[in-house]
Amino acid sequence: MADIEIEQEKLLIEREKLDLERLKAQIEMRKARWTAASVIVPILGALITIGYGFWSTNQQSKAQFQLEVAKSIMQASSEAEAVGRLNLFSSMFPSFIPEGFAKIPKGDLYNRDEVNAKKDFVKMVAERGLTPQQVLALWAVMFGDPWPKDPAVVEVVRGDQPPAAGAADEQPQATGPRR
Repeated sequence: MADIEIEQEKLLIEREKLDLERLKAQIEMRKARWTAASVIVPILGALITIGYGFWSTNQQSKAQFQLEVAKSIMQASSEAEAVGRLNLFSSMFPSFIPEGFAKIPKGDLYNRDEVNAKKDFVKMVAERGLTPQQVLALWAVMFGDPWPKDPAVVEVVRGDQPPAAGAADEQPQATGPRR
């Protein structure tokens, strides 16, 4: 009987050893998982940082390119040249120039011929010696602008209202003795 008890004690010790080995194996698995996580997390962080760096650089280069395109368009000497530059850049770089990048007015805001005609009109009228009322009336007839008929403008031209602030400062002051 002593042999059976010894064998049972040996079996009990072996079971305890086996339980200890299982516990050690579980602890080692947990350690391996934590070690893997501690390695993977920084690598993922580095990859995300590198990816963001590439994306950010790409966005910055697109913005800088669009700024240079805008500068080139704004430096055009005429509206037609500006439209031509916009069309050229849009066709050459469609992925860098978004739709609606620049909205260029269609000639209503600035007509070079009309401006030159108005300049010539002012020169011609200045040589004729017309009164300010006659100049306003002629301007309204020739160019169809509504501002010469504005009551505030008419009052200033008649002399009923002083000119705008700053205009009086620009008038030359007489110097010398008064007689």
